[in-house]
Amino acid sequence: MKRSVILRSVYIIAAIAIILIAFYFLYSNFIQADTLDEQIINEAMIDLGSSGTKKVRLLISGREGTIKVYRSLYSNCEYRLTGFEKDLRVIGVISVGEKKMIEVGGFVGVHAENKQFFILDDRYCPKPVVFEKNGTVEYNIYSDEPIFLVQDMNADGYVDVASDWRDYDQNPLKNGFRDIYYFNPESFSFQFVKRESIVHN
Repeated sequence: MKRSVILRSVYIIAAIAIILIAFYFLYSNFIQADTLDEQIINEAMIDLGSSGTKKVRLLISGREGTIKVYRSLYSNCEYRLTGFEKDLRVIGVISVGEKKMIEVGGFVGVHAENKQFFILDDRYCPKPVVFEKNGTVEYNIYSDEPIFLVQDMNADGYVDVASDWRDYDQNPLKNGFRDIYYFNPESFSFQFVKRESIVHN
């Protein structure tokens, strides 16, 4: 009799523990994340090839936000977004060798746009790709045109990024310049190469 009472108590404690653990995962990954100040701005499903498809959710609060990659129903990995306003979206997914790079963008101010790029590590956690220019490291790239070129510009098989700017020392509706960054696969960063003068159509 005592043994059956002990077993029943163990089963009840185990069931309560499982319920509490399930509630914790549900709360931390869904309820808490979405009931704070943050608003879900955009969701996208990204194809990781042999690793399957993962959900990416973008949330924002004030001028800061979060990118979350859902590895499973109960597990996600996140990183902070900066420099965005209410407009925020996943632009696309870019293959970089064996890895995937997520392009996130959104309009800021009257006519400027902000972009950030994220590499997914082996645990599907987003890590920001930095932009290096004259010894300075940034996690965002802006254009007040707004015009971006995201393409292989030096024929090395990797995507590069250029952003256009208006030249307010001349006619900003006509004259501008373009900052060009090449992707460095060894450091997984975009490195500033040159600035070109351009004439807008």
